[in-house]
Amino acid sequence: MQEIEIEVPGGGAVFEIKGKVAVLSRTAGQPTALELPEWIEGPEENRIPVVGVGRKAVLGKKQLRRVYLPDSVQFIGEWAFAYCDALTEVRIPCAELGKDVFLGCARLRKLAIEGRSEETAKKAGLDCAYLLAAVAAGGDGGYLLDASLFGTAEWLAKWDARLIAFLDSPDSEDFDRQILCGEEDYGSTDREAYESGRRRRKAELLLLRLLHDAGLSDALKERAKEYLLAHAAGAPAGSESWNAVWQLHADEREWYELFAEIGGIRAGNMDRMLSDLGENHPELKAFLLGDTAGAGAEDFFGGLEL
Repeated sequence: MQEIEIEVPGGGAVFEIKGKVAVLSRTAGQPTALELPEWIEGPEENRIPVVGVGRKAVLGKKQLRRVYLPDSVQFIGEWAFAYCDALTEVRIPCAELGKDVFLGCARLRKLAIEGRSEETAKKAGLDCAYLLAAVAAGGDGGYLLDASLFGTAEWLAKWDARLIAFLDSPDSEDFDRQILCGEEDYGSTDREAYESGRRRRKAELLLLRLLHDAGLSDALKERAKEYLLAHAAGAPAGSESWNAVWQLHADEREWYELFAEIGGIRAGNMDRMLSDLGENHPELKAFLLGDTAGAGAEDFFGGLEL
């Protein structure tokens, strides 16, 4: 078996040569970025096209933050990028995807499948990149990982149908199964904590959908707002929408701007929110105080950018 290794930031990419094509078989070291070439370099008549990423080829690379695959890639094997904890942004071509390619990539925020959106659907394609990342990291993308549908109205309708089904499901669903199987999908074997974890996940996905609203129906938009406000800080039903903002996305300005826009930040729940933040997240605290004071936090953030 012939192998060729090329240097990438922080490590190396090792390709297995199979006949006249190359497949990424493994990575050496701890790469921080992986931008694969379309060809393994050599004399033009001897160049070898890179056509795939093998099974578990980049599994568990803890420092990897960005991945860019060329249009020549035709397939990505099972668990190829699973458990790359720092991975946030991925660009891949319209390729065949194996099972759980991005499982456990908890920080994945943008997963773009290039070449599927028409010129008139650029916004939908960008929104879908964020929406797809949310399900791919959990290993539950299913039919949403069909690259041929990515960026289309049909794809968005399927994403929304999946969200509605999750929203309609009982908060206790699958609790007994995860206990029996020794899993802790929402971080606890305590029923109350488990149900709160599911509500926080529901709130997170609803906020994400409002942020990336291509093709979003008015009915789902209103339902999302109702749920989020019903679970704002200190609400009788729980504070899970607020928890989704400060526990999961406190460093992402657009999340708390959206939360303020829908009415989730009020003078009446300010003490609760500031107490939750403690000494952490000074930018978010400044935003909260500015918002409830009616002055906003634009000047504060503008100062940070100087």
